[in-house]
Amino acid sequence: LGFLNSSVAQYVLDGLNPTLNLHPGYLERLPATGDTLTSPCDVDLVSIFRSDWDGFETSWDFVVNPLVGLGGGLLESLAELRWDAAMAATVRAQELEERNNRYFAQLYGLEDEVECAVPLARVSLTQNPYFRYAPNKGASRTEAEYRALFFADAARELISFGVGCIMGRYSLDKPGLVLADAGSTLADFDRLVPDARLRPDADGILAITAEQYFDDDIVTRLREFLAVAFGAESLEANVVWLETALGAGKRKALRDYFLNDFYNDHIRTYSKRPIYWQVSSPKGGFNALVYLHRYTPATLGVVHQNFAEEMLGKVQARVETIEHALLSAGKREAVGLGKERDALAAQRREVRDWIDSALFPLASTEIPLDLDDGVKQNYPKLAGVLKKVTGL
Repeated sequence: LGFLNSSVAQYVLDGLNPTLNLHPGYLERLPATGDTLTSPCDVDLVSIFRSDWDGFETSWDFVVNPLVGLGGGLLESLAELRWDAAMAATVRAQELEERNNRYFAQLYGLEDEVECAVPLARVSLTQNPYFRYAPNKGASRTEAEYRALFFADAARELISFGVGCIMGRYSLDKPGLVLADAGSTLADFDRLVPDARLRPDADGILAITAEQYFDDDIVTRLREFLAVAFGAESLEANVVWLETALGAGKRKALRDYFLNDFYNDHIRTYSKRPIYWQVSSPKGGFNALVYLHRYTPATLGVVHQNFAEEMLGKVQARVETIEHALLSAGKREAVGLGKERDALAAQRREVRDWIDSALFPLASTEIPLDLDDGVKQNYPKLAGVLKKVTGL
């Protein structure tokens, strides 16, 4: 590994074949034999890169979100610690890669032929902001811009982990995956994490709505997660930090993030193979998140009866309240109330039509899923009520 990742190996390969087509035959021709090619940096570099990989959810060995792992308190301070740790790991990896290059350059007598220095942007750790957010050729970024991008992704990753804890995929009291098998239940979670500080959602379904129509919608539950993970006394300050980081300096409300951005970020993280599926009406009047591993043939029926229909009832109640208020409202107030009434009426019609034409018929069939077939095979079975994933 040390040799193949060195500037010496690249130098030799460029001589064997300067094109991009490097098949195993060229690697076999590399002059690398015996214990003399054992780099003194291999073990440390592998450890740094493995730790970097395992800090993200897509690793099989992911244990806990890095910010959560730092303990409670203010996210603003914890994010600074996270930045410092990421940069320390990056600089250490840079030093080891340069030492690795010098070792092989000296071994092959190529000290004057190969470049041993490694620019910070070439240290391919995901947590290295200068690599992860490297600008296009000829462009540049300030440190403040790198930090803003780093904190924005730190916020997204924390929210993703928080949703995982709310769904039961993860827990604040047990490292690694918890509920990750087909048909996992709340009873399974209670057995695996008997004294959990944060209990998952009862049915693995989280409403995502423009208003708080449910006491346990996704924003409410995320706030609960933040209070448990970092302390209730820091909750409001931590919400402000999250919203500011998500908006790159301008606050983006958590509700707006979940409505407009979360699912796209989730799809990107999991390479168009989402594990949380968003049930959505065509114009987004209704949205709910379902955890694939807790899906049962009855899940869409629960979405229909306990969420979509209930939300419509609350929307209708608000419309009736507005109609009553309009009877005594002044001219200016009436304009605002009228606009809200019309918007809610349009939302209600859209969701009602979608329920009758798509959600109810599909829920009635109680479609089973086989997770062994993968997301690509299963997602189309419910495509009539799910948000479209381009390229799936």
